[in-house]
Amino acid sequence: MPPGEVTGTTTAATGQALQREQAFEAATALYERVTQLLTRVMPVMQQLAEQAAALARQLQDAGYLDEDLKPAHRRGVAAQHSPYGPSRKRSRHP
Repeated sequence: MPPGEVTGTTTAATGQALQREQAFEAATALYERVTQLLTRVMPVMQQLAEQAAALARQLQDAGYLDEDLKPAHRRGVAAQHSPYGPSRKRSRHP
């Protein structure tokens, strides 16, 4: 084989190395973009989390949520009563 001739195996190996290099460059660029995005988004997300926590505390203080942040049971109202009034099916007479 002459010195300048490239075999199919060498070409395939070179192509695979090139694909790996391109994949690495694409992954690096993606990592940099995601890092930039997260750097910009994190302060906003932190502020939203603080506002959600403050709202939860206010709802607890008002008695709408219990200590587990679940809806508090209304005292003095039977479970079957709806704040929207009686069911239409029950109130109709044949």
